[in-house]
Amino acid sequence: MTHADDSGNLQREVTEERARVDATLDEIQRRLTPGQLVDEVLHHGRGAGTDFVANLGRTVSANPIPAALVGVGLLWLLLAPKAPATPPATTHAETTAPANCG
Repeated sequence: MTHADDSGNLQREVTEERARVDATLDEIQRRLTPGQLVDEVLHHGRGAGTDFVANLGRTVSANPIPAALVGVGLLWLLLAPKAPATPPATTHAETTAPANCG
């Protein structure tokens, strides 16, 4: 076998491998469209959402008083009036330092 035969075989193998990689990338792009991704997230999210709601319901029914207190606290937090922003507090050194008169 000559050097030219080896080079020809290597070039053919590289070309075939590039074609396989291109085909794989095309398939990945076809499967990963935004619509497909949204469908996958929604499909997997349904089970997690129902599990969360079921666990929350069991927890609330098993612990009604703590759940009521948490609910009241959250409601209070949401309905509380917002306090106006206050300027930052000054330190004792800032209030007693002599002013520069230039």
